[in-house]
Amino acid sequence: MRVSSPALALALIAAACGDASLGGPSDDDGPDAAEDEDPIDARPAIDARPPIDARVCAGGDARIEDSTTGHCLVYFGTPATWSDARTACAAIGGELATIGSLAENNLVLGLPTNVLEEPDVWLGASDVAMEGTFVWASGEAMGYTNWRAGEPNDGGAEAGPEDCMILEADTEGTWDDRGCGALYPYLCERS
Repeated sequence: MRVSSPALALALIAAACGDASLGGPSDDDGPDAAEDEDPIDARPAIDARPPIDARVCAGGDARIEDSTTGHCLVYFGTPATWSDARTACAAIGGELATIGSLAENNLVLGLPTNVLEEPDVWLGASDVAMEGTFVWASGEAMGYTNWRAGEPNDGGAEAGPEDCMILEADTEGTWDDRGCGALYPYLCERS
């Protein structure tokens, strides 16, 4: 008889000889045989493993998930300073929101309109380090921008320095610079 598979040939030899070392029946197969099982065979099925990241997009007064990045954008309606908003975002494992594209900017505008009663919302950029150069607090580069015409302008002489960024929902999502101590709702982003 010709056998083409080496594994099948070993199995046939083992069965014929009763050799336990080749996987056939042996005299050691008793009640304690399970202790000698290969640990690979004792692993749970893949279906029994929990998902790698099952964190749900939850919290805040409203939330929306960005399907392109997988990031969760969480809106908090309680007004806060920019610094306090940033601290609150860190407490939920995030950062003030970073807007990297027109699509993402429009996604934020998709939050329920009744939630955005205050149309101005803190985002995560400032020019505190170098006036006129806004950078994201997350460290991401600012490639996409959506400043309202004439902005950022640092508020002019009477308003004082405006070093922190807001999104203006009532002007189709344009951005403006405001004083960091002002109180606005805020938008957090977490992975």
